[in-house]
Amino acid sequence: MNNLCKQVLLAVALLLITATSQNARAQDYDDYAQNQPISTQTFYDDLAPYGQWVEDPQYGYVWVPNVDGNFRPYYTNGYWVMTDYGNTWVSDYPWGWAAFHYGRWTYDDYYGWLWIPGTTWGPAWVSWRQSDSYYGWAPLGPGISVSASWGGGYYCPDTWWTFIPPQYIYHHNYYHYWYGPENNRTIINNTTIVNNTYVDNRTHNTYSVGPRASEIERVTSKPVTVYHLQSASAVKGTSVRNGTVTMYHPMEVKTVTQYGAHPQPAVVTAAPRPVSHTPQSPGAGGTPVFRQQQQQEQQRTEPIQAPARTPIMPKAQPEPQRYEYNPQRTPVQNSAPQERQQQNIERQQPVQRQAPMPQIQRQAPVQQNIQRSQPAAPQMQRPAAPVMQAPRMQAAPAIQRAEPNGRR
Repeated sequence: MNNLCKQVLLAVALLLITATSQNARAQDYDDYAQNQPISTQTFYDDLAPYGQWVEDPQYGYVWVPNVDGNFRPYYTNGYWVMTDYGNTWVSDYPWGWAAFHYGRWTYDDYYGWLWIPGTTWGPAWVSWRQSDSYYGWAPLGPGISVSASWGGGYYCPDTWWTFIPPQYIYHHNYYHYWYGPENNRTIINNTTIVNNTYVDNRTHNTYSVGPRASEIERVTSKPVTVYHLQSASAVKGTSVRNGTVTMYHPMEVKTVTQYGAHPQPAVVTAAPRPVSHTPQSPGAGGTPVFRQQQQQEQQRTEPIQAPARTPIMPKAQPEPQRYEYNPQRTPVQNSAPQERQQQNIERQQPVQRQAPMPQIQRQAPVQQNIQRSQPAAPQMQRPAAPVMQAPRMQAAPAIQRAEPNGRR
């Protein structure tokens, strides 16, 4: 009996030692993964395929995600879980490990929601409000710390807030229970700021954790599962299983690379104007990258049409002095007599040659013939002058030439 008890005790001791060593190795691995420093170059490289980097005069490089117009940080494609760091946002985006746990979010009228990188990790950089009927959160703007969000100096638009009943805070489809931004002002006036924090003794960072598990259990009368946050060795999607949340979350982010170079994105878009530094209300339409891709997809589905060209107008010239056939115009009435029109028709027809017409002999005017046939009026006749006849010329006598030798 004693031997059996000894064997049982020995087995239990071995199990305890094994479990302790495994936990120690897991903790050592977790500490090693968290303590591996990275630089902001990791943000620039890993987020580039999912949006565009824009250079802002005040904030430096800001990132505009390629999302549609309904996107909201800490609202779209994610959900809340309670971890040993407090309420932690779990994102289903491949870039969620960075944009929802480092840096800040703000809204610009042109770009939409954009992210300003930061070097401090947190379970979620949001401000919390609560009442007996609602829990609400809103993203922290640039330069806003946890303590600053508690005072009255921090302001964000009412549309940034999301309010839901307490019993749905850990539901994956909690957004179905959001009352919409049109009711936010009334709810804000009936809620108070949650100033619960968690201080990490290793990094000395302070996080805003929102409502505690005990407070949620008191309101909902349901137990709250607290997950252990474990570090992943490389950038990959966040997983939640077996009471553990595995997430890539290095605690140290440097602003220079290991070779001392200053990180920068490979491709940077120059801002057409400075980013609006005053918090604005979210609008519709999506980011410029999303709108550009929508236009490209629309061009792929629609037939390609040639661009419209502006017709070149000829110079004004005087109208020719002729009539042209135009069925829309009123026909011009010819004022020429009908015979002239008939002649024009005959001219258009082919000419047929005919025998020459006999010439008509010209006759004296009829009036003259009549006058000549009538006797002339009696007039004083003068005696006709004698006709003088010219004398006839007589031929000259022939001249006889003397021939030689007395001949004639």
